[in-house]
Amino acid sequence: VVNAARRHARRGAFPLVPLDLTTHDKADPTSPTPDELAAGSAEIDVLRAAISELPERQRMPVILRYYSGLTDQEIGQTLGVPPGTVKSRLHSARKALELAMDRSSSPAATPVLLPVSKC
Repeated sequence: VVNAARRHARRGAFPLVPLDLTTHDKADPTSPTPDELAAGSAEIDVLRAAISELPERQRMPVILRYYSGLTDQEIGQTLGVPPGTVKSRLHSARKALELAMDRSSSPAATPVLLPVSKC
């Protein structure tokens, strides 16, 4: 079942949605600055890494939904599972990705050294 989804992806059966972060229109004041684009690029790298670490049963629905734009019904047909299972797996994956993004954005815990008093 998963191999069928992979085969479809390799054959280009599902159009991929490009993430173009290189455009920056100087005439538009609402356009992100290069620094904002760089920060967004770092977040995308973290998100991609987090997606790659998901279990395959969660990763495949995420890829088929957000990269290929398939519906729950289409994902279910591709993976051979009911649409309710697709919804459940997407929910679990989103929670795991949210946790991974929160962990990456929190500052690293640094140990606090307290002075030792001599008695």
